[in-house]
Amino acid sequence: MERTKRAETMLTVSESDDSESSVLATTKQRPNRSISDILGSACDSRKKPKKASVGLFDKSFVSGTKRQPIEKDEQVAVKSTTGENIPRPNRRLTNFVFYDSDGRPQPIEMLEICNMYVAGTILPLEGSSDEEKEKVIRCEHFGRLESWAISGFEEGSPIIWVSTKIADYECIEPRTGYKRMYKNFYEKARACIEVYKRLSKSCGGNPNVSLDERVAGVVSSMAQGRKFLSGLSVENFVISQGDFIHDQLVRNQTFLYPTEK
Repeated sequence: MERTKRAETMLTVSESDDSESSVLATTKQRPNRSISDILGSACDSRKKPKKASVGLFDKSFVSGTKRQPIEKDEQVAVKSTTGENIPRPNRRLTNFVFYDSDGRPQPIEMLEICNMYVAGTILPLEGSSDEEKEKVIRCEHFGRLESWAISGFEEGSPIIWVSTKIADYECIEPRTGYKRMYKNFYEKARACIEVYKRLSKSCGGNPNVSLDERVAGVVSSMAQGRKFLSGLSVENFVISQGDFIHDQLVRNQTFLYPTEK
């Protein structure tokens, strides 16, 4: 019964007849409002951490990091990396880890209940063909994180954004030691995209197919039989994230509830 209710919550939404496209940003087309505006600040004002724990920056977290300029001030780092600044600075973020006030790595969703900060490499939003000349800045502590968002619905692949008061960052690649923790959130975002594809006419979907067909299509596209970090099968993982998926589709105005006829 619980399993059925979760599935229905996730998939019993329909596409607005007046809109075939997502209102979220794509890599080439940016919204008139920031990612921060889409979701809003997650928390009230909180104290700044005293110091990140030593374990946060051990070899497992910095492996593969090339020698890069280090900047302590996020605003300086953003200004030093050219990129789109309208309406707010948009940058790429790689080799990153999100952590709490005690310097402990945490899932990105934790920013809704505690202070969350970032360590990583900031790059221009648009990549350069000459990687040697591309301006990149390593910033080992900045934030606080204010919000996160998911885009890429029309492209068919999730794009995860995080925002501070200074800029919006497209998350590219987490640090080696943080990949396992970040992967679970990425798979949740991918499930959102797959559900959208099954419901959106612009992506070849059909909002009128049965609930079972929708679930089966999503599960198949996410590699049936694969196990997630929680040990769940793909089907159980997707169904368990029904509330999360539903909230993302509605929060980002991708869908509207069907009207009574």
